[in-house]
Amino acid sequence: GEDARIFTVPEACLSSRSLFFKKVLSGNWKEAEDRTIKLPGDDGDTLELYLCCVFGHRLPVEPDPTPAIDTGQEERLSLAKLYVFGENIQDVRVKNVCIKTFLQSNWKIRHNNIWWRPNENIVNVIYKGTEVGSPMCRLLFDILAH
Repeated sequence: GEDARIFTVPEACLSSRSLFFKKVLSGNWKEAEDRTIKLPGDDGDTLELYLCCVFGHRLPVEPDPTPAIDTGQEERLSLAKLYVFGENIQDVRVKNVCIKTFLQSNWKIRHNNIWWRPNENIVNVIYKGTEVGSPMCRLLFDILAH
């Protein structure tokens, strides 16, 4: 589309982490011949965050400077989208980093000693984008149950 973004990434970085990328880049696929993979269902921001994880081995998550105001919902929504992307491309390491970072972002106490909870958008992204019983679904259930 018009808002498509192009990322140039060494093949080994992708295929060593993701079964999806490994198969697409090594099989009898058009992508293997062209050395180009189009991901029309995924947004550029999610892919950019994925590449931060691949190359930086962590995600650029900042501590919340104002714990009385939950400014982390957008951050957690980005993590939820990244987790679903990791699920789709079969990258276990990025999913594990997402879970760890999601917990760090979520477990902040409000001024009234109540934990912040993921909002409905976050829950919908995870439950629509993963299998029932996935680690992130179980984590959301645990967070919302407590």
